[in-house]
Amino acid sequence: MTSRDDEFNALLNASSLGTDAARRLRERTPQSTAKAIRTITHLRYNLVCGHGRTTGI
Repeated sequence: MTSRDDEFNALLNASSLGTDAARRLRERTPQSTAKAIRTITHLRYNLVCGHGRTTGI
């Protein structure tokens, strides 16, 4: 892990997503599913905001 990952994890744990239930959900979610969700979210954001760019996913 990088320091950026450590910083993100610290922020995540300090938020409501850092609860035990949310942590267990993240642990059992396959990386491929998380990546697909991030891709869909990125594409949707670009459509809604009108950016039209889909690079850097």
